[in-house]
Amino acid sequence: MSVLRSLPVVGPYLGRVRPDRVAILRLYGPIGGGARSADWIELVRRLRESKRVPAVALDVDSPGGSATASDDMFIALERLAARKPLVAAIRGVGASGSYLAALAAPWREDTDEERDKEQAIVDAFYDAFVERVATGRHITTERARELATGEVWLGRDALGLGLIDEVGDLERAVEIAAERAGIPAKSAPVRIRRPLFARLAGSFGTSVAASVADELEMRLGSRLRT
Repeated sequence: MSVLRSLPVVGPYLGRVRPDRVAILRLYGPIGGGARSADWIELVRRLRESKRVPAVALDVDSPGGSATASDDMFIALERLAARKPLVAAIRGVGASGSYLAALAAPWREDTDEERDKEQAIVDAFYDAFVERVATGRHITTERARELATGEVWLGRDALGLGLIDEVGDLERAVEIAAERAGIPAKSAPVRIRRPLFARLAGSFGTSVAASVADELEMRLGSRLRT
């Protein structure tokens, strides 16, 4: 039996695919409509029809986005999954439309060992969160655990529960900070200083980079053979 090895990807398009490689299809960033989503769906179609692609791994790190574009992606991936193995790996974020897209991949139930490991990780994050709330708000761990239910609190409710000190805005925060520092309540936004070249490039550089990326994608896409 041949071992399926992963194929590196440059952008959303693949070059020539060897028959013993799993094609990695990336779904990164927000999902929008228009030409980019159309190109992505066209790539899925080519992967589905190509005899050189034995299987596909969907690499997901996306907050989702357009409902119609996400649904189109799901339908395209569902057709791909009906033709050949499709496995989704969510790293980072897999929310909204990107989660919908991942649902097209084959699904299996977790083993007991996997569930125990996942629960242990969740419990560790939860315990750390509770301890930090207790320390930061000077309350007992038991009280912090009672409040850490995943609910959303309005400002006035959070005040009554002792989770915040007062209800205000950014200007009020500046006033408090200035008062504690013994200085006038004046503020100035700060940011990391970028090199001169990066500042000059600005949006112009971004648009040029996008144009170059589009051209590279089109050229690489034309190399895909069915």
